[in-house]
Amino acid sequence: MSDKRQESLLRDLLKKKESITQTFSLVSKKDSLRFILELVAHFDLELQQMDVKIVFLNGDIEEEVYMKQHGGFSSSDGKHLVCKLKKSIYDLRQAFRQWYLKFHGITSSFGFIENPMDQCIYHKVNGNKVCFLVLYVDDILLAANDWGLLYKVK
Repeated sequence: MSDKRQESLLRDLLKKKESITQTFSLVSKKDSLRFILELVAHFDLELQQMDVKIVFLNGDIEEEVYMKQHGGFSSSDGKHLVCKLKKSIYDLRQAFRQWYLKFHGITSSFGFIENPMDQCIYHKVNGNKVCFLVLYVDDILLAANDWGLLYKVK
């Protein structure tokens, strides 16, 4: 899909106003990130970065959200149809929150614990092995004291 066509789709997005009550930003706090980097330096932890592709298409939508059918997909009888979204789409206000909820569910199921002071930082301790995940929009910073654990998490 071309960029112009994608932009046109996004402009045509219809949202239910009552379901859009908050915005959500997936950014770890600067001090929290600084602290994790200090741990990496002090304990000589391994550090990796991951970029999650199509991040906003991974979130499930809890509300009913409709968008106009794009011009290239109009019905032959001239009816104006809409599409009900089943998954999140970029530029939808709920997209950040839905992505975070999906990420939180998956990381928690693997034994990672959310930091109570910064919900974008997770940690997992397994014996003498420790791993940290720092979430920043669609990037994940991984820090661990064991290559095997780091590889397993990735």
